[in-house]
Amino acid sequence: MFCERSAPKPSHKASLDAYRWTRIAPTVAEVFNAELRAKGLPTANWGPESPLAPHLGKELTLLAWAVEDADPTLLPAMIANWLGLAPEERWWLYTTINAACVRRLVEEACNEGNLAVLATVLAPASATAGADVPAWAGLRNLLAAFRAAVPDARWTIVEQISQRHTVVTRLVVQGTFSGPLLGLAPPGRPATLTGVAISRFAEGRLVELWLQADLLGLLVQLGVLPPLGLAQALAMARVQGAGALLAGERASRIPPSSRAREQEQWHEHGDDQG
Repeated sequence: MFCERSAPKPSHKASLDAYRWTRIAPTVAEVFNAELRAKGLPTANWGPESPLAPHLGKELTLLAWAVEDADPTLLPAMIANWLGLAPEERWWLYTTINAACVRRLVEEACNEGNLAVLATVLAPASATAGADVPAWAGLRNLLAAFRAAVPDARWTIVEQISQRHTVVTRLVVQGTFSGPLLGLAPPGRPATLTGVAISRFAEGRLVELWLQADLLGLLVQLGVLPPLGLAQALAMARVQGAGALLAGERASRIPPSSRAREQEQWHEHGDDQG
């Protein structure tokens, strides 16, 4: 299991010129003020520097993404389409952007070997991170080592589930393991590796990533382990589970700032665990 995290920094999600902003601002202000009135809250005059509640910010960002580089003649149609969506639909479309970021990582970084794309998707290094250990170095090194060992690897997304700030992706990787990997001599055999990636986003950037792969099945395919019967596979799974549990207990004793933020969010939504 691989886990990497980085502290998020505020980032601009979209940049609009004055023309585009003046075209969308009256409509957006009217919609948001209507929502405030419906909830018995005071309305306000606002502009580019006005703070917004997170859910309203997502709705505005979705429209800004649509018009940012669009042909000016298409702006009325885009605004009308945005108005035709319920708030819940706008939020859902916003969350799909995170899933698209994961798909971009898989296609460009994993399949094409373009590791430079990591800088555009991953959160920047934390201000407290040491200069000798740049953020996401572990992920970058892992992808480079895997591509060197399996140069013909093809990564395929089987399924994705996106909710709020989290994207769960089920992956399949196929290729010929012709180089050293996991400390093993090159077996020169084709194999299929399956796994799950859990990604958490903040400020439009990937800030935490957990990878869980079926390494046991891979070792069997590569001939490192003999085919396992059901009882043997269950025993090995228990050993892997115990190791993961112990690793989780050790990690929980060092609460990172990102985990503290997650706990605060759960408390805000009524979670009683403390």
